[in-house]
Amino acid sequence: MKTVFVSGTFNVLHPGHLRLLRFAKECGDYLIVAVNSDRIAANSAHVHEHLRLEGVQSIGWVDKAFVCDDALVDTIAHFRPDVVVKGKEHELRFNINKILIN
Repeated sequence: MKTVFVSGTFNVLHPGHLRLLRFAKECGDYLIVAVNSDRIAANSAHVHEHLRLEGVQSIGWVDKAFVCDDALVDTIAHFRPDVVVKGKEHELRFNINKILIN
């Protein structure tokens, strides 16, 4: 089984989030989504973490979703996914996930 991991704040779910999660699910068999906690999201969290989690859990492509209050590298190391999918806004940034899963 090929596991795929996505993380994000997911304030108000919009079509871009849905496209990202659909694409992520197409990359494997089991999609895990980490919703950044209010503490980690800090000022970018406009909706309480449990409501953001509920929104992500309601999407049929998502197999497992949880509030993540740990460092992303630790969470990825814990789940050891086959694929980590990031949004387009991250494509030119340094990506520690490439090192972790290779």
